[in-house]
Amino acid sequence: MSKRLGFYPAGGGEWQIAVAPFERWQSISFAASKKLSGLSSQRCKMTVLLNNYDVSIAEKEVKIALNYLNWEGVPYEIKKGRARGKGNTFQIHFQHDEKHLMFESFAQKKVIERDVALTATKHLKAFLDAEVAVEEYLADQLLLPMALAKGGEFTTTEPSDHTLTNIAVIEQMLPVQFQVEQLSERQWKIKVLS
Repeated sequence: MSKRLGFYPAGGGEWQIAVAPFERWQSISFAASKKLSGLSSQRCKMTVLLNNYDVSIAEKEVKIALNYLNWEGVPYEIKKGRARGKGNTFQIHFQHDEKHLMFESFAQKKVIERDVALTATKHLKAFLDAEVAVEEYLADQLLLPMALAKGGEFTTTEPSDHTLTNIAVIEQMLPVQFQVEQLSERQWKIKVLS
């Protein structure tokens, strides 16, 4: 839960989360997703967070994303913050079965609102088109829990350099090996070998 927004370079943001303990590590398995692209806008919501920017920027970002995806009628929310400095994030929340995904992009110096909206939108589209279970930026985060559980697998898009580096580091530190297998042009499977 966000207690206070903070944007680079002014900072000052604060988040609070609750973490529940568990008794033992368990292997996970996330197979390829069902055809998600057919669900399109039905399970989607967009949120734009603004701080010290005009609301028209948020409206442009939503319009750009909807045009790129060729969607209509997606609910959206514009939230104005009270933080130090300027800030803008564009978020697309997507729900499918029990999965809740968020694709987010941040404004940066010399980055126009079109690019802020398109960054998150292109990531969502690549994920939907690939029909995988785990998107690129979550993939590297699942590796350590899978290694500690000594098992697990998931399908994902082409592994990033960060994911491949994480695999190499974990294999050096723990007695596990990972298998990275390309299944199709857009799908890969990452698996812990016991």
